[in-house]
Amino acid sequence: MKTRTQLIAAAQDINKVMSLDPAIEPTFPLAELKSKIVEAAELLESSDKGKFKANTVEVLVELKAPAVKFLLDAPAGVRRDKASRRHITIIEGEHGVVVRD
Repeated sequence: MKTRTQLIAAAQDINKVMSLDPAIEPTFPLAELKSKIVEAAELLESSDKGKFKANTVEVLVELKAPAVKFLLDAPAGVRRDKASRRHITIIEGEHGVVVRD
């Protein structure tokens, strides 16, 4: 499970990339913060691919946001997150998608 800090960072990234109005407030209680992140993810489009930090993608995968498929539709493998310069591994298997550093 992602920490509150990781959820807040993902919410801030989503706010920035998607220019949400109203923005997801980092002060929301944990359950509401998760809910708002998933709700915002429903607005994702294929053109959003590559715009989010690795942590944000990991949060969306962990929260099982349905529209995260737009961010993961490329083949499984190793990808570099441009914003953080981290490499992440996407593993697609019978139990869904797993994102690892």
